[in-house]
Amino acid sequence: MAWATRRLLVFAFALQVAAVALMPAAAMSRGRSPRYAEYHRAQVAEYVTAGPGGAEPLNPAGRMALALAATPLADACASGFVVALFGTGVLVCRGLARRNSPSAITVAVVFALGCLCGAILMVADAADNLGWGFHLVAVGHLLLATGLVVGGLSTVQLTSAGWDSADLGRDT
Repeated sequence: MAWATRRLLVFAFALQVAAVALMPAAAMSRGRSPRYAEYHRAQVAEYVTAGPGGAEPLNPAGRMALALAATPLADACASGFVVALFGTGVLVCRGLARRNSPSAITVAVVFALGCLCGAILMVADAADNLGWGFHLVAVGHLLLATGLVVGGLSTVQLTSAGWDSADLGRDT
């Protein structure tokens, strides 16, 4: 069982790495799309009117965030950050489980819930990109969402099993 769960965790990492590898090409194809100008205008309007009183002028930090979000590689960088955050979470859960920490399973469940929330956001972003016709970006987000769900659940399973190193590679 632990061996199969380890394979699922490796599969989750592979999905996430594939998403990160796909995102630069997907972002470039989105940037070359004839609908990109309309998409960008809609995104700017959404960011500007996101304030509590409606249309408020953006502060300098908001303008910087808007400028960075408009770059074609913003999705690729965000995906890379998600994968790095996921890998760090897996390492923390593994370290706590190997030390037989009483909080290991709690941390793993909270980590898995965070992965689930991230996956929901990725699916929503994929749906938004599909609505605009940016299919490659949507596929990248769906790969990342699948990797987050599978990886989060695998981490909880392995943490509850203790990430035992004595029978590494054997199905127990």
